Amino acid sequence: MKAMAEAPQRFEFEDSDLMAEVQDLIVCGYPTQLTNQRDFISEGTDFLNRLSSGEA
Repeated sequence: MKAMAEAPQRFEFEDSDLMAEVQDLIVCGYPTQLTNQRDFISEGTDFLNRLSSGEA
């Protein structure tokens, strides 16, 4: 009963370095370097054209 009468503990994660790193990942994304440059729009367009023509 005594434990239920006490206020719940608060954890201050916002000031920790771990949360700062997580927030950076949320905003900036994971830093990646592609080994080969790709044109994803052209690849997607080609794929859709193949689907509509029945080649895929």
